[in-house]
Amino acid sequence: MKQIEAELVIEWFIDLEVRLKKFMRTVPINWNYNAVLPLLSGIIVEAGGLVDSILRREFDLSGSRLERKNLRITHFREHYEQRFSLSSINTIIYQHPPILLNPFRGWSLPSNVDGAKLEWWIAYNKLKHERIEHYSKCTLSNAVLSLCALHQVLSVLPCFFKSLIAHDMIRLREYAIPYAIECIEQGKEDMPFLSESVLFATPYGKIRFPDNLDNISGAEFGGSKRLMQFLGR
Repeated sequence: MKQIEAELVIEWFIDLEVRLKKFMRTVPINWNYNAVLPLLSGIIVEAGGLVDSILRREFDLSGSRLERKNLRITHFREHYEQRFSLSSINTIIYQHPPILLNPFRGWSLPSNVDGAKLEWWIAYNKLKHERIEHYSKCTLSNAVLSLCALHQVLSVLPCFFKSLIAHDMIRLREYAIPYAIECIEQGKEDMPFLSESVLFATPYGKIRFPDNLDNISGAEFGGSKRLMQFLGR
C-alpha cells in the first residue's frame, strides 16, 4: 500500500473513532453492550468496509489462481490467521471498568462451529446491502468491535507503521523513531510497542496482552503513560 493511501486509512479511522466516541458518551459499552442504535449503521459499514478493503488489498496472491475481487472472509481467515494470528489479539478499550476486546476470536475455532462466525462482520455485510431490513444489527457491540477490528489490522500490517507514528498513535517505550521504523521495515514483529488511539490500545505486531487484565502494565507495553494511569499500574 502506498504511503498516501495508508495516510487516508488512518484519517478515516480517526474520523470513525470521533463519531463512535460521541455515541459512547451517552451509552457506554459497559452499560448496554447490545443496545440497538440505528444511526451506528454508518460506522459499522464504513469500519467493516475498510477492514474488507485492507485485507483484500494486502492479500498475497503469489502462486494463487484467485482473483482479488473474488476474495471472501474464508480466504481472509486462512491467510491472515496464519500470518498474524489475529484471533489471539486482545485490545483494551478506554472505558471504565476496563475490558478486553477480541473481534477476531472466532477464527481460533473450527470454521464449522457457530462461534467461529464474526458477528460484527455479518452485521457489516447485511447492513451494506439493506440497512432498513437489518437495522437490528446496528448494535453498540457491532460498532465497537468493527472499529476495534480495524484498529487491530492497523496494528499488525507494517504498511501503516509510519502513518501511525505521524499521527502520534504509537508508543515506543524509549526507542527513537528512526530506529523503530527501521526495525519494522526489517520485519521485526516483537518490539514492545503499543498502538494507541482515543478509544483503543493494542500491542503492536506479534506482542500480545495477556488474557488477564491484572497482568497488564502500561510500562511493559510501549511505556504508555495513559495506559498506566487507566489501569493504575
